[in-house]
Amino acid sequence: MFPIQYAYLALGLMYLIIWGALFTYRRDLRKEMLVSSLLAGLLALLLESLFLEDYWTPQLFNGWSVGIEDFLYGFTIGGVASVLYEAFFKTRFIRKKSHAYHWRFLLVLYAISFTALFIGREVLGFNTMYAALGSLGAAFLSIVFFRPDLVREAIWSAILFTALTVLVYIPVLIIFPHFISSFWHLSNISGLLLGGIPLEEFVWAFMFGLVVGPFYEAWAGLELRKVRRSKT
Repeated sequence: MFPIQYAYLALGLMYLIIWGALFTYRRDLRKEMLVSSLLAGLLALLLESLFLEDYWTPQLFNGWSVGIEDFLYGFTIGGVASVLYEAFFKTRFIRKKSHAYHWRFLLVLYAISFTALFIGREVLGFNTMYAALGSLGAAFLSIVFFRPDLVREAIWSAILFTALTVLVYIPVLIIFPHFISSFWHLSNISGLLLGGIPLEEFVWAFMFGLVVGPFYEAWAGLELRKVRRSKT
């Protein structure tokens, strides 16, 4: 049995394998992956301390409370979730709706998301995970209001990323069978486990995909179309 302090790192490395495959397979999506990865990685570092208080307390291989595992996890899931729809349905960007990035939209999106997180956690007293889910829900509604044409991509991204999350957790739980019981504060959440995985992780994966999937397209003003390659 491997030391439990390497379990979180193993989770990030599993996603990194998938990230690398997508980055290699779809060169046209590399910019989207890198932008989404960096944003998600930085957010993971910024917000992880909140989750440590009441949702989970993962052990890191270097003994820190917040470390490289947090950035690796955020970096990889951000990039993967952002392009799953394009990779699975073989779609490509064909034109921009506008020639400028929507920075005002980005600022509004972050303002709404962080406000929802603050209200849920500090005002209503919700567990950090539940407050984060509410924040993601607010972000999704903001994206849909701004770009209603991206609803299909959002829903499929959510479904695909949730399914992928299950596949990633399976080998990690086989190698580290006490991963969940050692890190999660199950008494602070529903305590419901599906295949040994907390229910909240499935909901988190769905909501994360729902937001990250269409995020880059909404911010960059892009449209997607399924492109058929001509026979040669």
